[in-house]
Amino acid sequence: MGCNVVEVVPGHPQPFYSEFYGGVLHSGASADRLYECSSDTIFRRFHMHVERKKLPNQPPWLIVMNSLVLEQPHQSPEVQLNKEELRGENGLITMCCHCRRTKMPNAGRDLWLWIPELVRKMPLEVSHGICSVCFYFYYER
Repeated sequence: MGCNVVEVVPGHPQPFYSEFYGGVLHSGASADRLYECSSDTIFRRFHMHVERKKLPNQPPWLIVMNSLVLEQPHQSPEVQLNKEELRGENGLITMCCHCRRTKMPNAGRDLWLWIPELVRKMPLEVSHGICSVCFYFYYER
């Protein structure tokens, strides 16, 4: 409470959320968004509702409400791979910052797999990106 909500959004999604929250703040119209926040074994989808509020003689501020929409066991089969197979040219493992799937660097195509072991205990040598599914779902307009 009382902080700049965009400052707590990491990396790639920050420009999107800056525009999203800024639109609500400046227009006064509320906004809604679906997003995923899953654990290694449970798939979770949430609904975010953002409203602008203003008190007399005060700058406007936002209320961000998140509600659980869906919770179920993961449908994806568990994949076991050697971490060395997951490292890109830079030596890092790339995980989607939304769904936490892991990029397969040598697949020859845009392939991201659900690897629960990496969600349970994220290795130190991880970089974050956005898989094509999440990019399309969350950011394409």
